[in-house]
Order: sequence, then structure tokens, then C-alpha cells
Amino acid sequence: IRRAGGEVGRTDLFVVHSGADHTPAGRQRKLKRDFRLLAKDLTQRPDHPFVLFNLGMTLNDAGRHEQAVESLRRSIELSQPAESHVRKAYALLVGSLAELGRREQALAACARALGLFPDDKELLFRSAALYHHLGRLDEAERLYQRVLTEPEAWHFSSIDRGLAGYKARHNLARVYEDMGRFDKAEEQWRAVVTDQPHYRDGWRGLGEVLLQQDQLAELAGVIRQLQSDEHLRAIGHVLAALRARREQDPARVRRELELALRHSPDDVDVQHQLCRVLFESFEPEDAEPGLRRLAELTPEDAAVHHNLGTVCRRAGRHEEAVRCYRTSLELRPKSVHTWLELGRALRDSGRRNEALAAWQSGLQLDPVNTNLRREVEQSTSTSKAAASVARLSES
Repeated sequence: IRRAGGEVGRTDLFVVHSGADHTPAGRQRKLKRDFRLLAKDLTQRPDHPFVLFNLGMTLNDAGRHEQAVESLRRSIELSQPAESHVRKAYALLVGSLAELGRREQALAACARALGLFPDDKELLFRSAALYHHLGRLDEAERLYQRVLTEPEAWHFSSIDRGLAGYKARHNLARVYEDMGRFDKAEEQWRAVVTDQPHYRDGWRGLGEVLLQQDQLAELAGVIRQLQSDEHLRAIGHVLAALRARREQDPARVRRELELALRHSPDDVDVQHQLCRVLFESFEPEDAEPGLRRLAELTPEDAAVHHNLGTVCRRAGRHEEAVRCYRTSLELRPKSVHTWLELGRALRDSGRRNEALAAWQSGLQLDPVNTNLRREVEQSTSTSKAAASVARLSES
């Protein structure tokens, strides 16, 4: 509109984006469609800043962050600061840089953007999150407080409204916990659950900080309140499990987590907690059903496949253990511990040469690992002894 000489005016209208298919299959269909349309658009307008912005946004959504950074930087270079997509382009650029672990670069991009848009809530939020990750807690606190309290001049935007509300309070509570200021964290968690009464992470945070402050009677009241609400009963049982863990009662921890899963069977976090307590305090084999469910819910979680391999190995199912460890290594190839356990599973299944190769792969990653060196030395000495016996038999 501006390039055509027109004026952009403000109305009180806004669009709520809803009804999208958020299943993995639905997201893949959407991404496939978007990339197909963007390819056509790029062919016709290869250097159009808004096309590059949309490409960068879609690459960010697809997790292709290196390419997203390239497109978003190019879009910003070709844009005028007043164009409506520039703020969001900077925010997405910062997000992709952070995902790539390039947090100092992300902070620098945030600083450039805030120089143009000093009151932008999303940029302030992202900058605060980066400071928190880098351990610069005072700066993180200051910026989250700005997100929550300072006004923002009107501008055309596309933003998650929770960023300037309960999500900022959630993150600020975590900052206060890291500072050891649990009373301030409690204030934020209480504000979160007042604003979002069905936000389970908010109740979890409140329960944890009450436990941290030994406010057990207050925690008991929160648990009763949650367990009386059909929608929050599961998180009530999770908080009861946390209290039972504090009291070193693993049987009650297990019981409460199993009750939580009865009300929320697809809750990944609760499944993880239950598997952990079963591994630590009961027979690891008891964790197998939960681990198999986690492998369905989070197939990209390397630790789940590793732990399932350990259960299979202890049960004497060595070939299945090998498959689980190999799946884990496909997802997390630098896990020295998984290379160690893979070698042991291969050895137990009689595949000694493959076991030795697995341990040697682990040693390439960690040359001083004593467990790996011991396995390699024992395997080598066993092989030499077997060769000596074979020569004697021949003679």
C-alpha cells in the first residue's frame, strides 16, 4: 500500500487464527503446500522482501533454521523499517539463531531490532529469554517486567497475546527461582493460574515453589483444589507425587503418577516421571509399557529408545536391545553411554566383532572413558586368547 502511495490506517478489527490442523500429518501437509506456493512466488519475485519473509517464516516453522536465517536476513536487508513485516522478521531471525545455539548473534539481532522498535513486546520477550539462558538474570528480570508493565505503541502485528501476559509471568517465575527468590516466584505463579486457570504448567510451577518453601499445608490445599476439578485432576496427582517424592515414599509416587495417567494418558511429562521412578525404585522391567508408549508419543526422543534398550537387555532380549540402541544413536550419535550399552548388547548376542566396533566408536568420542577402554581391552584379550587356543588345536 505504501509503495503504491497509499496510507495505512488503523481500525479496531483483528483476526483470530483458529481451526488449523495441528496434528503432525496436518502440519506436514500445510508445510508441503506452503513451500510449493512459495517456490512459485520466488520464481516470479526472487528478491521481494515479503516473499523472503514468508519463506523464512515457513522455514522457521519447519525447523530448517540455517535456511530461515538466510531468508530472514535477506528480507530485512531489502525492507524499509516501516514495513509491517520487519518486526516479525527480526523476531523470527532471533528465534532461529537461538535454536541454532548462536545466542550471542541472537542477542545482537535483538539489540538492532529494539533500536528500531524499542517497545516491541515480542522482541523484549525474546531478549529476556536469551539473557535468562545466558545466566544474566537481572537483565532477564528487567526485560520481563518491561513486557508486563510498559505500554506499546500501536502497530500492525502478528503476535501470541500470551507473550505479554501469562507466558512472560511463567518465564519470570523461573528467573526468580534461579535467583533463589521463591516468594517472588510464587507471586508470579499465582498470577499465572489466576489469568489461566486451566494452565497445568502454571499449577505445576506453583506446587514446586510451595514445596521449595516448605509450605506443605498450602500445597495440600492446592492439591485438593485441583483433584476436585475434572480438568485439573491429573496435575493434582502430579503435585501429590512431588510431595511424596519429597517424603521419600516411592510407592505413593508411583500410585499418584499412575492416577495422573489414568486421567491424562497421553501426558508425555507424566510418563517420563513414572518411568524414572520405576527405574530408580522398582524393577526396570516395570517401566517397559510406559517406555513403549513414550516411543509412540515422542519417537524422536533418543533417551526413550536408550532406556527401552536397557530394559530389553536386562530381560535377555539382546537383539531387540540392539535395535533400540541403534535407533537411539540415529537420533543422538554422540552419546558415549549408548555406544557402550550397544556394544554390551552386541556382545551378549554373540556378535563380538560388532561389539568391539561399537566400543571403539564410543572411544573416538571420549578417548579416556574407562568403561569403554575396559570393554575394548577385555574384548581384545579374549580374542587373542581364542586365537591362541585355535593355533594350539591346529598344532
